[in-house]
Amino acid sequence: MKRRIILVIIIIILIIIGGITYLFVANNHKQVSNSPFNVTGKSSVKVDNFIAVQKNSSYGNYLSEPDGQTLYVYTKDTFDKSNCSGECLKLWPPYLETSQKTSNLPVNFGIIKSASGLQYTYKGQPLYTYINDKANQINGQNVSGFKIARP
Repeated sequence: MKRRIILVIIIIILIIIGGITYLFVANNHKQVSNSPFNVTGKSSVKVDNFIAVQKNSSYGNYLSEPDGQTLYVYTKDTFDKSNCSGECLKLWPPYLETSQKTSNLPVNFGIIKSASGLQYTYKGQPLYTYINDKANQINGQNVSGFKIARP
């Protein structure tokens, strides 16, 4: 009987210590505000030599080329595989890697071999531009299964 009481007391103490530790960690956790994807108060932030994050009042944050060309993902693509071909590629040119420097990409970015060349991906989704966009325009959102690429 005494052993059970002592065991219950030990369990209660461990639960209390765990709760206090959780509260301490939760209250002292700070979000990193200098994340490259945080564009609060800015219209764009360059993340790397090949990618930027833009801010739009209607769409929020989205990925673009450094010159402001909006980047899109295709809902019919699968992980690390482009399913855009033929006429699709005429309207939605893939965002291709041209510098031949494919190492040291930022987290979540990659490169796949597509029919058009080495194509950038974000979280496994191939990236495209839209032929009817100019810099800082978003004309391709929800067109033919394409959506803006969001960080």
